[in-house]
Amino acid sequence: MGRHTTTAHGLIYTVVDDVTLVYRVVAHGQLFDAVSGRALTQAAFVSLDRNDVAAKVLGDGLFCLAAHAEHAFPKHDTQTDTVQATFRSQGYADQTVAIVLPAAAPFPIAVAPVRLRPNPVLLAGRVNQATGAQAPIAGALVTAQDAASQHALILRTPLANRYLAGASVSPVPPTGATQTLVQTVEAGVAVLVLNSALAATRVEVSDGVQSEQIDVGALSDADGYYRMRGIGGVAGFSLRCDSGPQTQTTEYAVNYGQPVNRVDFAL
Repeated sequence: MGRHTTTAHGLIYTVVDDVTLVYRVVAHGQLFDAVSGRALTQAAFVSLDRNDVAAKVLGDGLFCLAAHAEHAFPKHDTQTDTVQATFRSQGYADQTVAIVLPAAAPFPIAVAPVRLRPNPVLLAGRVNQATGAQAPIAGALVTAQDAASQHALILRTPLANRYLAGASVSPVPPTGATQTLVQTVEAGVAVLVLNSALAATRVEVSDGVQSEQIDVGALSDADGYYRMRGIGGVAGFSLRCDSGPQTQTTEYAVNYGQPVNRVDFAL
């Protein structure tokens, strides 16, 4: 063991080197926005379920885990280890992933992309007459306009439960065909993306274990205002507003950077 001296606060100390620990990267990966598919560019943080491994998120969502591998994973040659990592970033839901270090796999191990879900936003606006005094219109229905590229439904209130892709969505009462979710929808989200068009004013979402019935679309109040909570999981969709024979459609791109998105209609 090496011996040397060092000076601190006017005193000379004799130091004997004991153990030199070298931290090396054992796993690495990247964070992405689950809606846009782009690499996360804003600040993000990560916490782990063990204190003998360090982690850091760098620019463009790149992250790494480092450790004194011989101490942290002494049986790596024959044993698979798992590190639970929780990623956080403002405006996104926390995401916990199990980072698996397969037995005998050489370090560093590449981790599958981690996709953070933007928090749902509120869609709100006002429906007015397009002519004259532009008086507010009560009872106008705001829904998603079905399109060949995307069959979306907006529920009046967000779902209470999480439903995986493949869950059924049926009209209530059962006046048409049952469709299925083509992407998982989280609790607190009110946007359903289906495999085919579904015309309904109320639907039941079910996965065989849990189910709930919710009205479709939002109605404007006496002052013409409407609100839709839980807009999330999609980049955007076509919006449609109906009041009697009058109809207006518009393309809507969700701005997840703004908690409240406003879209007005003039009929």
